[in-house]
Amino acid sequence: MKEIEKAIEVLDKLSFFCGQRAGRELWNDKPREVQDEDIADFNRDIEYLKGIIRKHMKDGWIPVEERLPIPNKEIWVTAKRNGNVFTSTDTMTEKGYFWNYEKENILAWKEKELIPEPYRPERSEQKCFCGCVL
Repeated sequence: MKEIEKAIEVLDKLSFFCGQRAGRELWNDKPREVQDEDIADFNRDIEYLKGIIRKHMKDGWIPVEERLPIPNKEIWVTAKRNGNVFTSTDTMTEKGYFWNYEKENILAWKEKELIPEPYRPERSEQKCFCGCVL
């Protein structure tokens, strides 16, 4: 719930800035370095929002093509073996190998939680209201 509250804070900040006639007029009295840091903070906030949206659209599952998990941390994996799809726990080693599955058989992974929602690849191509792929 904390990340949703943080997302709402970011959206509140965004709505404030969008209500201004021009973004730079808010910073007329600030040095250029402060303006640049404010813009960098704003861009970090936007990336944070994108991450939350992506996470919830895929129920936290991350396709291995997108990125690999942190080594030595127990995670959930969805893998394919002998034509069957399995979801179980696994750990990636420092060298990028998994203990229970061949890397090429792993479809997606997610942080360890009590009971995972199943991986649904069809949800990974959702589009934002503006048309961009999330």
